[in-house]
Amino acid sequence: MAILTKNGEATAYSETNIPVASMRSGGVKAISQLGDDEISSLFCYEKDNVKGKLILLTNKGCYRVLDIQNISMSQRPGKTTTIFRSFKNDK
Repeated sequence: MAILTKNGEATAYSETNIPVASMRSGGVKAISQLGDDEISSLFCYEKDNVKGKLILLTNKGCYRVLDIQNISMSQRPGKTTTIFRSFKNDK
């Protein structure tokens, strides 16, 4: 699974790394060091079939085509990879 943030960061890890939580738990942390950033999307894909591409669209009319292979796999909630640069005045 891969998680993308509004500030252009992403992390990917296997869903088997997510611990089972009880119905009363507060949930599981999906990504570390978000700060003022927010999760914008999450998608799942097969580990053996990573030949796909994503089209990232911004609210400013920009886009980027991204190979899924460019999102490095990590241990949950691992380090993020910058996939789309954003500047402070773009927010």
